[in-house]
Amino acid sequence: MRDPSRPVGVLLVGLLLVLGGAVALPGCRSASKLQGRAVLNADRELEANLNADLLGVHEAARRVLVEAYQYRIFVDRRKARGGLIRARTEDERLVRVETYYEGTRRTRIQVFVSPMGDEEKQRAILAEIERAL
Repeated sequence: MRDPSRPVGVLLVGLLLVLGGAVALPGCRSASKLQGRAVLNADRELEANLNADLLGVHEAARRVLVEAYQYRIFVDRRKARGGLIRARTEDERLVRVETYYEGTRRTRIQVFVSPMGDEEKQRAILAEIERAL
């Protein structure tokens, strides 16, 4: 005999899965004066939109990584639509900063520090980049 509550249970589980992905987890967003919101995305990258041009954000990120943190940059690429900086910390952890053109005075930035996205360090780096703008 078939259990009449089974389809309802399956529907509820499916609904929870769909709605669960649409709700932000506590602590995943923060506010600051330039970016409005910084979000820790599914890949554990800290992502924000900055009210500054792409070149300015890229240069500020490079300066911060070298001057404020003394990280060793081994990739530094800029193009018209985006940029990529990869660096190593003193303990050989990977730091990646990606910048994307979003408009004349709007740049999306993603900051990642290995392993597994060191959120505290990512937020500190992003805050330094904002100050450098």
